[in-house]
Amino acid sequence: MVTDPIADLIARLRNAGQAGHASAVLPFSKIKFEIANALVRAGYLKDVSVVEKTSESGKKTAFKYLDLTISYSSPADRSGKKTPKIVDAWRVSKVSRRIYSGIKSLKPARQGFGATILSTTKGILTDKEARKAKLGGEVLLTVW
Repeated sequence: MVTDPIADLIARLRNAGQAGHASAVLPFSKIKFEIANALVRAGYLKDVSVVEKTSESGKKTAFKYLDLTISYSSPADRSGKKTPKIVDAWRVSKVSRRIYSGIKSLKPARQGFGATILSTTKGILTDKEARKAKLGGEVLLTVW
């Protein structure tokens, strides 16, 4: 059982990118879907799709999965290794400690080379979108 689904999302994306996989599959939730869409808008993922799979035993329950297509910064080098755009990610606001940031204290992540994902009143936004909308909120994670 996963106690922090956002940290699980970060770990799966980081591991899939380092292993050179084309996509990562993880259980569906609304917050993970919105964070993945924000990462697509920021350019760290190529695509997000929801896959619904029914059980083979004939039950009516269907399981939803997120299929996240990993984005790579350049074609493979001589050794065949691809470089993922998500080099590392950091979970800022945790279950034990919530971190909030106003518009004035919202700084660019990694001097502008990363992205911070925020939960605002307008939904899940990147730091650039939040500054443009003049909104602050809970800082969920930082990606670079």
